[in-house]
Amino acid sequence: MYHHFDEDIALEFGIDAALVFDKIVEWIRYSKSTNEHHYTDHWWCKQDAKGIAMHLPFYSETQVRNIVKKLMMHGLIERGKFSKNKWDHTNWFRLIDETLLEMGSKPRESLATRVKKQEDRDKKREDLEQTYTDQNYVEFYFLYPRHISKKPAWRCWKTKMRKKTDPQKLILAAVNYAKLCRREERHPNKIMHPTTFLGPDDHWEDYLELEADVAMEQEAEPMAEYVPDKVEITDEERAEGSELAKDMTRRFKK
Repeated sequence: MYHHFDEDIALEFGIDAALVFDKIVEWIRYSKSTNEHHYTDHWWCKQDAKGIAMHLPFYSETQVRNIVKKLMMHGLIERGKFSKNKWDHTNWFRLIDETLLEMGSKPRESLATRVKKQEDRDKKREDLEQTYTDQNYVEFYFLYPRHISKKPAWRCWKTKMRKKTDPQKLILAAVNYAKLCRREERHPNKIMHPTTFLGPDDHWEDYLELEADVAMEQEAEPMAEYVPDKVEITDEERAEGSELAKDMTRRFKK
């Protein structure tokens, strides 16, 4: 028998938790598809540790109980009692985030995870600001999807500044390029070095305008059309670009 699980769950809570969680999601999806076990405005599945262990025979009942407690502790599932027979104490489970019932959905990040990510971003930016005096370069490098070759990229940046290149255009191009890399799920080896992006061939100019198909996938309002004599980047776009860059680094740095 083959088993599968959500990679994000496994990375954050362990493979054991991911396997048991996937089974619970599967059973709740079945309840929803058959229009059964809908209580308190939520979809539930009825299962005990013995039943879960039967489907995952490499775990004992005790191990299953501990894994279920872990899932509950981290706010992924909730336990209930809905058996009609008062002597039936079999547990019922529901998902805290019911968007996971849609195929391919992933759980929302916990508050602790979001806080940790923000702290990492703040620390990285603080380190950059202590090293480089040009705040525009700090912002460009922070938003660029591949964090490599800081010093060579800094030299390329200074060359652009001597040529009176608008730094806001370079930042805008970096944001657009990050969005494109995220959409195509490019491996870092397929992402240009910042030195290449800023180099004499001026590859950055190819990304001043966001491609139409990329723009359609954004949930936020589309970026304003590029105007050569004035470029403005909103705080939302800066934050989004920063998150994309951080995500690309985290996903492929192994």
